[in-house]
Amino acid sequence: NPAWLTLHGYHSHQEVVGKHFSTTQLPDDAAEATQVVDNLFRGESVTEGDFSRLRRDGTVGHHRFAAAPVYEDGVVVAIEGFLIDTTEYRRTASIYRLLFRHMTAGFALHEMIYNSEGLAVDYRFLEINPAFEAITGLKASELVGRTVLTALPETEQYWIDTYAAVVATRTPITYRNHSSELNKQFEVRAFSPEHGMFATLVTES
Repeated sequence: NPAWLTLHGYHSHQEVVGKHFSTTQLPDDAAEATQVVDNLFRGESVTEGDFSRLRRDGTVGHHRFAAAPVYEDGVVVAIEGFLIDTTEYRRTASIYRLLFRHMTAGFALHEMIYNSEGLAVDYRFLEINPAFEAITGLKASELVGRTVLTALPETEQYWIDTYAAVVATRTPITYRNHSSELNKQFEVRAFSPEHGMFATLVTES
């Protein structure tokens, strides 16, 4: 369809119809792509997959796809499916990964934990960057997946209460505070990127 032509950089159906599907595959992906097509013609569906593609001008794009065999009289005669262009998403994600790894401020993403009465009682570390490790002296292996009261049991309640307010109001704050657990003074900017979660940007002050 026209959307497929646009994704691959072609201008007309005549440029594509009749050509082997490998025309748009990268050499390194050819074997895997061929296996997927073979499986489809054997009657297997592909619910979700990711592939790179070669555009008409030689540049590389990326897509997510799903496909299923089309039967006629019990025989697979064609394949139908859809593609979603993920090229820009991958490019943006790559930029953010670089920023995440190389930013000088410590970054941490957390999930707030509540008790049965809806009160914030703890929070879990979901992700931290290398700068956070350097500033706090803690390691990702010690924090990610664990709650703050498990990893740092002497953490004062005001840290939890402060972050709970950020999550509840979705209002960013910047403040300085001392951690007796780490014996360090930090400047923290906290914000809530989505419901039930908060992120912190940390520098030592």
